[in-house]
Amino acid sequence: MANDIVYEMPFGLQGARVQGKENLIQLLEQFIGKENGMYSSWDIFNIRVYAAGGGEVEQEIVFAEMDSRGIVKQNGYEYTQSYISLLHVIDGRITLWREYFNPIHLLQLDRNYKMARAAELDAEVRVVRVAELAPEAAIASLDEWLFWARTFVGSRAY
Repeated sequence: MANDIVYEMPFGLQGARVQGKENLIQLLEQFIGKENGMYSSWDIFNIRVYAAGGGEVEQEIVFAEMDSRGIVKQNGYEYTQSYISLLHVIDGRITLWREYFNPIHLLQLDRNYKMARAAELDAEVRVVRVAELAPEAAIASLDEWLFWARTFVGSRAY
């Protein structure tokens, strides 16, 4: 990797562009790092690499296709993705890494996280409210919440 590498995600949720090897390493650590990343496991597989040649003698253009699977530490959700990467290589070092992927997978991951967190918060609020009610009302409220949770969670396929 070149020290001045440029990494771009044109279809990322915020259209990220990172410049510099150290900045890219920090970004990758945040997501897929073994110690501090957001995934408890992360695998890249089905890697296919295609040399495309280049317009300039000293620059090579390479395309790579790959698939990934990761398990989010916080909630156990499985995140799967397919990537196509465009790489510019000069003197054996990557100077540009442009990564294309399906942003819908990221949106689903984000949506699953938000739904799970909302359900957790709602459960916490309902538990407090149930504790304040008379025993017969508490049972009715708990039944209502369980019905809501089963209906809400069961009606969505991700």
